[in-house]
Amino acid sequence: MKFIRLPAIMLMLSPMAILVGACHVAGGEKETQTSFIDKKWQMQKFTVSPSADWDLDGKQDTDIFALLEPCDQDDLLLLRRDGVVIRFAEKKRCDEEEADQKEDGTWTLAGNNAKIIFHSDGKKDEAKVLESSSKKLVLEHRFTSTDGIDHKLTAEYHLK
Repeated sequence: MKFIRLPAIMLMLSPMAILVGACHVAGGEKETQTSFIDKKWQMQKFTVSPSADWDLDGKQDTDIFALLEPCDQDDLLLLRRDGVVIRFAEKKRCDEEEADQKEDGTWTLAGNNAKIIFHSDGKKDEAKVLESSSKKLVLEHRFTSTDGIDHKLTAEYHLK
């Protein structure tokens, strides 16, 4: 697997679904449960809104998952309890010498567990937890393109 360097969400970027439900804490703030920890997640959807020319072919794209190479579409993401991000190459490999798994930075929770902060290669990326259940994790990452447009990347993961 080529480890795509998407805004950490994605992680994969990923590669990026988390709640078994939400509960309320003092003050009425919503707190996200951490049912996503120590589980292997496989990305099923990866979209951008508004559309962007993701692959630089002159056409606007919204479905980024369809543009990923098949060897990257089946990769898995694991957020270990000790704060380490692990990426797993599954059956489809991008090259013969690709490792089965790779440590890909660290992660922490913020904002009453409503955000995941990813740290990798000296960079920090933040993903908002939109949904978290025992079988689904949805993360959102915001960025501004070089032309000044604000975009949302949404990654939907399912339990593997």
